[in-house]
Amino acid sequence: MFLVTWIESEEVNYRLVMKHELSSFIAIHCINSLDNHLMVQELNS
Repeated sequence: MFLVTWIESEEVNYRLVMKHELSSFIAIHCINSLDNHLMVQELNS
């Protein structure tokens, strides 16, 4: 599981995403690592 955090305008967004969904989640939401200050953190249980 990954915690995906990004900024849109002045709003900070975050979602918990499963490993197999990570690439498609980023693509579907048009999150760009430079423009949206994307941060992906792997969560260990």
